Amino acid sequence: MAIATKNGRTLVASQTIDPTSAANDITGPAGNGLDLTTALGFVITGKEITGQTPPESGKEVDMVVEARNGTTGNWFEVSRQTGTSVGNTTLFFNPVVLPASIMYARVIFDVTGASAAGTDLVTIEALGHELTSIQ
Repeated sequence: MAIATKNGRTLVASQTIDPTSAANDITGPAGNGLDLTTALGFVITGKEITGQTPPESGKEVDMVVEARNGTTGNWFEVSRQTGTSVGNTTLFFNPVVLPASIMYARVIFDVTGASAAGTDLVTIEALGHELTSIQ
């Protein structure tokens, strides 16, 4: 029977932001992104939670996954999902599966769509599941 070794990774730690005053997109991890050069595969999961009560119009947040083939060079979009959560709800983005050929990855939460829907706070988070070996 094969035994798999897996690691949990944090790309964007859970944080609550005010989308009306967020200066930039929320990107994680910072710098060169997450080093996946030794990973056999990786899955990214993300969520968005709105804190508005009672519900007003939905908070639109994009979760973008990007990859590149080294520590320098351009990032390329692998996945983009738009989620809209309304009224104190949690929205889970679909998992993004990255193959072993991806060398570096990062997640960007684009919160600009949320700022047009009122002033309530939004909580975002992205976690990863890394497969490192099979024996």
